[in-house]
Amino acid sequence: MTSSQLPSLRRRVKSVPPAPGVYRWLDVKGNVLYVGKAKNLKNRMQTYVQAGKKHSPWTEIMVRQIADFDVTVTNSELEALILEANLIKELRPKYNILLKDDKNYVYVQVTTQEAFPRIDIVRQMDDPHTTYFGPKTSALEVRESLAFLRTLFPYRSCKMGISLTPNPSPDGGGETSVEVDCKSPFSPREKGLGMRVSLDVVCRDRDRPTPCVDYHIKQCSAPCIGLISPERYRALAIDGVLSFFRGKYQEVEAILAERMKEAAAAKKFEVAAKLRDQLSRMKKMQEQQIISDTSGANSDTIGAALLSGHAFIVLLKERDGKLIGEESFALQGTAENLSDVLEQFLPQYYVTASDLPDMIVVGEEPADRTAIDEWLQNLRGKKIRLHVPERGKKSKLLLLAEKNADSKARQSEAKWESEVRKVEHAQKELAGLLGLPSIPKRIEGYDISHLGGTATVGSMVVFVNGKPKREHYRSFNIKSVLHGDIDDYKSLAETLRRRLKYLSGGLKEELRQWKEKEIIIRKAKKSDQSGIAKLIKANPENLSSDDLKKGEFCVAAKKDSIVACCRIFEHPTGLRELRSVCVASKERGQSLGQSVIRALLEKQKRGKVYIVIDPALEQYYADVGFRHVLTMPPVLSEKVKKILSDDPTLRPPAVMMFDSLQHKPDESFLSMPDLILIDGGKGQLSACVEVLKELKLAIPIAGLAKREEEIFVPSPPSSPDPFPRWGKGSDSTQIGDPLVVPKDSEARFLLQRIRDEAHRFANAKREKRLESTLISSAMDQVAGIGPKTKAKKLKDAI
Repeated sequence: MTSSQLPSLRRRVKSVPPAPGVYRWLDVKGNVLYVGKAKNLKNRMQTYVQAGKKHSPWTEIMVRQIADFDVTVTNSELEALILEANLIKELRPKYNILLKDDKNYVYVQVTTQEAFPRIDIVRQMDDPHTTYFGPKTSALEVRESLAFLRTLFPYRSCKMGISLTPNPSPDGGGETSVEVDCKSPFSPREKGLGMRVSLDVVCRDRDRPTPCVDYHIKQCSAPCIGLISPERYRALAIDGVLSFFRGKYQEVEAILAERMKEAAAAKKFEVAAKLRDQLSRMKKMQEQQIISDTSGANSDTIGAALLSGHAFIVLLKERDGKLIGEESFALQGTAENLSDVLEQFLPQYYVTASDLPDMIVVGEEPADRTAIDEWLQNLRGKKIRLHVPERGKKSKLLLLAEKNADSKARQSEAKWESEVRKVEHAQKELAGLLGLPSIPKRIEGYDISHLGGTATVGSMVVFVNGKPKREHYRSFNIKSVLHGDIDDYKSLAETLRRRLKYLSGGLKEELRQWKEKEIIIRKAKKSDQSGIAKLIKANPENLSSDDLKKGEFCVAAKKDSIVACCRIFEHPTGLRELRSVCVASKERGQSLGQSVIRALLEKQKRGKVYIVIDPALEQYYADVGFRHVLTMPPVLSEKVKKILSDDPTLRPPAVMMFDSLQHKPDESFLSMPDLILIDGGKGQLSACVEVLKELKLAIPIAGLAKREEEIFVPSPPSSPDPFPRWGKGSDSTQIGDPLVVPKDSEARFLLQRIRDEAHRFANAKREKRLESTLISSAMDQVAGIGPKTKAKKLKDAI
């Protein structure tokens, strides 16, 4: 077990109830590593997580993998034992000793379908016409108890087949009856009755003229030679045993207690002691358990608990009379009563359940039971009984489910409190370690993934209060690194620059910076018409001066001159096209055109804007937010054809589209991080520090190197503050030696989790990007070829 998990697990185990039950150790993926039982769950589980505890090598390997646990509280050790066996068979945990068959407990079998029933001990229930009792955990105790029961209820122990059959008379005159003396020596009530019965008995296995020794020692009533009728045999020998195993054992206890008193009075203390032990064994055999029985029932028992308005559900699955599994659910939202909880839980769970039971046991009727009954019947095609028990095994099983639901609720609350305390401690430790101005609540992690320099992807993951906020994750397809090149420094710098540009003021900051250069970006005025025409006329290589009066222009004005412009042209069909993008030659190379386009597009609150461009300018417009179209609009398709017909030597123009609905303010990008974590050492961190200085952002940043798990921070020369405000502090920033951090530091573990998540997310996005390239075609880059034309061309080529 890693040191980071020990404190949390120790705190949580303290809240485990000191009751009998079953515990399950889980790994980081939630897989069950080990299933165990305990008389006292709390004490037993503490031995695994106890500080300094030495385990056997096999257990030590398992303990290192433990990340979580789950418990099921039972009513007794017997229930815990049987539930453990059921779960081991069902889950087959890696570190449990697995049985190869079902011979771990026994059943008492009564062959009630025979004329003279037998009582045996079996390990499997394979006869549907036979009565079974069990399971029982000790075959030895069952044998000893049955041996004693035979002294009270003289049932036969032999396995010979005995049946009643017609017996032809010696003269062939038909059936005759044999009269046998049925004076029974087994009960004072039977003595001297001198009963005579007419009985024809055939022993199929062997011919026995006289009864066996069991009859003479008063432990059998000799049905094999017809000394007792089937009715009398059942009343005398079988009914008592059935009553005993059904829980009506007061008569047996009374007989044992009387004999024990008689033996003690006669000073036969050894006999009295044996009778005492038999009485104790009888009571132990009657220990009630509800985990497994011979009913063969298929049911789901749903226990619910409400804690602070939050609902918790425990579902116990019973199949073929055995409890084989438990599922627990922490429901989102709040609820006022359990009836509402069940009404909402049942449809949501069973609509996707593959194994539907015959009965669903609940503690309260759902608010709209009629509708749920009808829905369940339609779901399965036959009736599923919704049952609210008042007594019996189902009621006890429901109480067990509710007890576990309450325990899970308290465990969940303890786990949450433990995690909160752990995160708070890690955040405080991290703030002190890095010298942060405040506790870092929002931490962003960055990493780069590529495959030999191809499909390079930058990842951004976000942790808020120590928990991943996946809706704020973002990824970046790296554009500044050529295909096949490997440059993590440059890739990280691009990723950080594209993310942090939203914090440097965005378009508003861009306009301010252009204003400092005496360039004003604004909506065109009527007086600007001549300036726009003059600008376009001076740059005829890209533009024409047609329809300048149509559409809305955005311009960049420097003093009295128009130095950049663009406009939205609306076609008669309603399609809007970006046209007349032009920048004066003296102002090119500063991204002025992109700023003017952004200012114009920011006014477009809805809809799409298209543009037809030279393919060489794809990246220029992609940086603004334009993307390739899958299907080219007809009006632009005609435009592309005309361009090519006028000059067949041109490369086919590309058509791109800007969707204003997809460029709404991004909450993730607009949120200011309290700390930036880079996956890498000094080199990667230095590249990212330069980006912060370039954007004049004072955001704390650190690097975590994989090899030695070293933490690096930037530090200007002779300054105790590792995070100066860039632009206000020293311009020369260097990366010093790694920080000295204890190996069991919670702050280090928090950074490692964030770093590992950034690495995982980057790899996932890179794999997804590679998958998309495997199904792409060169024709995808040809303007004017849509999906249908592409499919036709490929079909013709085959």
